[in-house]
Amino acid sequence: MKYTTNDDVAIGVENLEKAIAFYEGTLGFKPSKAEPGLRVYETGVLTLYVMEGEAHPPVPSFTVPCLHDAKRHLMENGCTVLVERDKSLYFRDPTGVVWDVIEE
Repeated sequence: MKYTTNDDVAIGVENLEKAIAFYEGTLGFKPSKAEPGLRVYETGVLTLYVMEGEAHPPVPSFTVPCLHDAKRHLMENGCTVLVERDKSLYFRDPTGVVWDVIEE
């Protein structure tokens, strides 16, 4: 299984309007995507996904050719799947670090 880092970083915030005020007002980012509960910012090297919901620190991301195979591989190697979506999942590695995996 091949894992490749990418430029996506996700954070969870409880109050999206407060986050928008900070990222757009204070830092000057312009959203490249704006949907209910989500803002995406092209910040230079990183693409920042700000998602309303449960607050969590930044989650770096890997890209894989097949999410199903990656999930199986990760679980066989001591990882815990925390959140699953259609083409991505969050997992906790054996050291406690949370990562995102996105299917190509």
